[in-house]
Amino acid sequence: MIAKLYNSDSIEVPVQWNPILVDTSTIGSSVYAGAVDGYSNAIKLSLTIKKPTVEKSAGLIAQYSTHFDSTQVNRTENIRLAAKALDGKLLTPGERFSFNESQF
Repeated sequence: MIAKLYNSDSIEVPVQWNPILVDTSTIGSSVYAGAVDGYSNAIKLSLTIKKPTVEKSAGLIAQYSTHFDSTQVNRTENIRLAAKALDGKLLTPGERFSFNESQF
């Protein structure tokens, strides 16, 4: 977690969260408690899991781009296969995706 000091500097501090793992498969809001060594006050995190929405006009939720040397044949083929496996894929909360198990 990033903490802002009195002199306006920011530092990263480790937080011990309770619980350690968060279930993102359930829609709703939760508050999590945390503790920082040497700081007596409790840290609170409000987390809201929302149902994914798709903009019907765009039909696009996320995208990714990368630059690569297309003369590297093996890398180009790997990127083509990965793009084919991911194209149109929508993961629901808690769902996992594996390239090894995908049918493309």
